[in-house]
Amino acid sequence: KIAQQPSVSMLNFTGSYGDPIYHTRLVDIVKIAKRYNKRVHITTNGSYRKAEWWEELGNALTKYDTVTFSVDGLEHNNHIYRVNADWPSIETGMRTLAKHKNNIFTEWKWILFNHNENDVTKGYDLSKEIGIMDFTVVETSRWSKGQQAIRPYSDVLEELKNHIESKKNGN
Repeated sequence: KIAQQPSVSMLNFTGSYGDPIYHTRLVDIVKIAKRYNKRVHITTNGSYRKAEWWEELGNALTKYDTVTFSVDGLEHNNHIYRVNADWPSIETGMRTLAKHKNNIFTEWKWILFNHNENDVTKGYDLSKEIGIMDFTVVETSRWSKGQQAIRPYSDVLEELKNHIESKKNGN
């Protein structure tokens, strides 16, 4: 009797040893995956790609796919943890995919640090202005050169929850 191999339904491109968007053939790989009806999830910081590249990626992805932008702050502080990040190109990628005709699911994942903990509500507002579908704040225990958030994670989440509620109520 021959054991059946499990079926793979989703390919997850994440940066264990670098950002997946820097692979020279990522878009080609995504196109092949889509040819075989595979869902795709890409996690990226989003730096240093031009709008044309994002558009090509967006044309390859569908509404069943996800792109998570790991962006830990705003223009003035994202680069503190994401060394050498390039804000204009990050925002270009976010805006291109968020407005893409294929309705790709987009997420902004924000790791909480002391240099960005007071900007979470501004990040949320920007994510909505751009058109990002989901905004997630993540607590971390990563080694971060003393950058751990000063305020408790639960306090930041409560502040964000209250901010979102006030936006829903028109404030």
